[in-house]
Amino acid sequence: AFAPADRAAARRDYALGTGFGVIGIVAGSAAEAAGLRPGDEIFAVGAQPMAGFALRLIGQEASYRRIEAFEDMLEAALAAGPARLRVRRGAAEATIDLAGQPGCGGRFTVLAEREANAWSDGRYVAVTSAMVRQAQDDDALAFVLAHEMAHNLLGHNGGHGARLALLDSTAPRNRELAADRLALAIVQNAGLDPAAGRDLLAGFMARREGHGGIARRVTAIDAALAGG
Repeated sequence: AFAPADRAAARRDYALGTGFGVIGIVAGSAAEAAGLRPGDEIFAVGAQPMAGFALRLIGQEASYRRIEAFEDMLEAALAAGPARLRVRRGAAEATIDLAGQPGCGGRFTVLAEREANAWSDGRYVAVTSAMVRQAQDDDALAFVLAHEMAHNLLGHNGGHGARLALLDSTAPRNRELAADRLALAIVQNAGLDPAAGRDLLAGFMARREGHGGIARRVTAIDAALAGG
């Protein structure tokens, strides 16, 4: 994933070979329950070593392609049952049996961009670092992610990689309203405040960011929150 000039330093600083490093673990996740730790390097999945895995995808520029191939392979392994991982932990090695958990709405990624926005393409939900800062709390950020998850769940992207952005004036407005309705339910079912998403959108409207459809969306969310 690193540019050629940075690869030697990345190997040294992250103590990586050709495996895949674990940067962090989500509290309460399947990874934590299995015993994975930050700093682990996954060097085999089942009988497949990572030393020769998808090396053709390592190019002359920084790219996510090899990591994406690894995610596809791991996802397929988890779908068949617990995946047996071999990991390096400093000078030691360990075997981890990782069980999958049900999920939906796509994979998630954060992009370092100055514009506060989020979008989905049928497989991924992307949110910019500026949007994370703009959201201010977990409830508002959950609405942003749930809105883009909803586009994937409702099939709005059609599997063609269409970019449907939270503040994109080119997205059909009826789809935005449908995604908002489902997002409110997702957020509420997660035990978070569904009104936080309404307040986030209203803030964009007050600053005249985004597009005119936001006012319609805020009105529809108000009606939904009021039980209308």
